[in-house]
Amino acid sequence: MGRDPNYILGTFYSIKSFPALFLYNKKGKFVKTFDRHLPVQEIAEAL
Repeated sequence: MGRDPNYILGTFYSIKSFPALFLYNKKGKFVKTFDRHLPVQEIAEAL
């Protein structure tokens, strides 16, 4: 959880709506973005 009062992350990650979830692997490399509707099954498969 975090707070972004200047909306910098929204621009950086091209967030279109909330909630938004960003997955990274153990090495810190970006894997996938989920925004709007967060399908639990699809998130589980990405993990």
